[in-house]
Amino acid sequence: MAFNQLTAAEAERLALLAEELAEAIALIGKVMRHGYESFNPDDEAAGNNAQQLAGELGDVHYAVQLLVVAGDLDEDEIIAARRAAAIKKPEYLHHQTKAILSVLSESAT
Repeated sequence: MAFNQLTAAEAERLALLAEELAEAIALIGKVMRHGYESFNPDDEAAGNNAQQLAGELGDVHYAVQLLVVAGDLDEDEIIAARRAAAIKKPEYLHHQTKAILSVLSESAT
């Protein structure tokens, strides 16, 4: 066992999550610079930035589910944190519509 008390499998799962989060962050930067519909002209087959971001977020979701299934994280705690965010975060969001925020608030219950 390593100095951090993680098994090799636990460390691998966390490394996967970190990698997928980093890739999602990179795509978010591309969207913010170039927009959702923009695409790399050298790799049109990869899809536009929205499609690529959706793919990366799917990879993040997989990595999170891997942590849950392995018992590293408790899915109920993740859901509770999402519900708490739906209550807390809207006061800091200044450009979202009430309709969008109400959908998130309703899904938190």
